[in-house]
Amino acid sequence: MNDIAKTLDRAYAAGENVCINGLSGIGKTSIVRQWLEDHKEINGVWFDGALLRTPEVGIFDGVLEKNGLTLIGREFSSDEIDLMCRPDTVIVIDNYHLADEVAKAHVDLLCDGFVVDGREEDNFKELPDVRFVCAIVTTR
Repeated sequence: MNDIAKTLDRAYAAGENVCINGLSGIGKTSIVRQWLEDHKEINGVWFDGALLRTPEVGIFDGVLEKNGLTLIGREFSSDEIDLMCRPDTVIVIDNYHLADEVAKAHVDLLCDGFVVDGREEDNFKELPDVRFVCAIVTTR
């Protein structure tokens, strides 16, 4: 078993968020995808940080604060949030380094176990079934 898979196993067992760092082309993404495939009991939810740039407009356009984070808008759709609420969820943010600062604040909130959700009275939904968040970062 390689080091990335071992790191994911430890993160899953401990329920601790993890960041996978490495040079481009070493297989970070494919190893994480294979780990999820090998653990079919896990609900893997995958986002590409390169696409996390503009919060969803029209559902919630305000600025919120939670856990020391300033959050602008709503980053994830209702359907995406519903996927994150399934049992035994691992959220992967591939290309985290390409996400803008607004999106990174929303990912940090995910790491705290919450998401901005305009369907909730206080605009925040707790995500108790998320085991951990895995950010994949390409270094130079």
